[in-house]
Amino acid sequence: MSTRFERWALRLCLVAGLCDVTTGILLVTVPERTLSGMGVPPVAEPVFTAFIGAFVGCIGFLYWHPWWAGALGGKASTHDLRSLLELTALCRLGVGLFVAIAVLSGKLDASWSLVTATDWTLAGAQIGLLRLVPGQPHLPTGSLADIALKRGEL
Repeated sequence: MSTRFERWALRLCLVAGLCDVTTGILLVTVPERTLSGMGVPPVAEPVFTAFIGAFVGCIGFLYWHPWWAGALGGKASTHDLRSLLELTALCRLGVGLFVAIAVLSGKLDASWSLVTATDWTLAGAQIGLLRLVPGQPHLPTGSLADIALKRGEL
């Protein structure tokens, strides 16, 4: 029987992965059209948009890791799900911060703020979901701190 955390984590991974993989593919294949659909002005070099699309798509595929495990006859553990959500939340917080600074400094158009809002909203949902992990201490640095503690390094 799965826990409440596992059920919600799997749902979030499916939806976030679908959004990121779709956006990534569109940014690689039709960058100007995708940015226009997002209300964002095109960038000078479409290759940079395609590069961003490759990164976004890869993050989306990471979200699908638990589903791949199930398709191969296995099951993603609570620890796997926790690590995945921690790492992707960190990526989203970092990307959101970068975009926010670029918008505030005038290097990106204000319409890019939607990226920050989306990334920070999903990172917040993931962090909130991590609070449902049963019987786990919530250390500031997450699973890496857990490993160090087990090794006696902290």
